[in-house]
Amino acid sequence: MKEPFYIMAIRPPVIEAIQPFTEYVQANEPGCLHYQMFQPADAEPGNGAIIFIEQWKDMEALEQHRAGEQYRALMARAKNEGLLTGPPDVKVLQPVGGFGPR
Repeated sequence: MKEPFYIMAIRPPVIEAIQPFTEYVQANEPGCLHYQMFQPADAEPGNGAIIFIEQWKDMEALEQHRAGEQYRALMARAKNEGLLTGPPDVKVLQPVGGFGPR
């Protein structure tokens, strides 16, 4: 895949654990074009799924991200501290209509 692409992952509420990692990605991974957490607007704070929207320059940038020490440390922490209720539900998306950011 040569064009930028998006990933959506549904994760439990671990915002406090993930926020420092998102700052690391922004500062150190130029292949990451978009990396943002969302939660349903009607969810109570601290409850409900966290949805990540990620956009990567290419698959190589994503693979480097996943192979990185910071990513592996976050995943180990999530497992060790029971932050995840299961594995992330990751979907690679392809645009089929509409438009992107202006």
